[in-house]
Amino acid sequence: ERTISERSFTSNYYHKYTVQYLKNGIPQKHYIVNSDTANTIKFNIVEGTGTVQSNKINQNLESTSGSWVATITANNAMVVAGSYNRSANATFTTTNATRSYDYSLSLSFTGLSVPVNYGDELWLYLSGFMSGQFTGEYSATVNGETYQKSFNNAFAIAFSKKATYNITIDGEDYSADIETGELQ
Repeated sequence: ERTISERSFTSNYYHKYTVQYLKNGIPQKHYIVNSDTANTIKFNIVEGTGTVQSNKINQNLESTSGSWVATITANNAMVVAGSYNRSANATFTTTNATRSYDYSLSLSFTGLSVPVNYGDELWLYLSGFMSGQFTGEYSATVNGETYQKSFNNAFAIAFSKKATYNITIDGEDYSADIETGELQ
């Protein structure tokens, strides 16, 4: 839970999850037990809900789930594979417009790899693949005129240890500059 009263901002999230640490396939209670450091972490989001409210945003996280496994390899890289799902609705209000989304997002990731113990600019070392589906309904009322649209977009992202990633959305290719956030 978080509140910033001077900005009329409140958020409240609840997540229930499980984590299991393993060393060479054998479960252990903590990430490090005596001198044994886990080389596999299994993470599952069991359930979750939440809200964000401010003068301009009202978002409700209806459900979330996920399951992934992170493994430390012999060459000191963390490799992650798994899935993540969420559904939510959100309304954004400005002086001239109100925009609403009711959406579901599903992600699947394989072979996401990053070296262990790298702090700054970690995204420069990320490699692997993520794909997913983004579906839902969109409506907007702008200056009294209403627009509605359904969307169902498949996407894929190839991370390639550089500052520009390749993104495919419904068969069209784009590139994203991870430093600036610009999509081309």
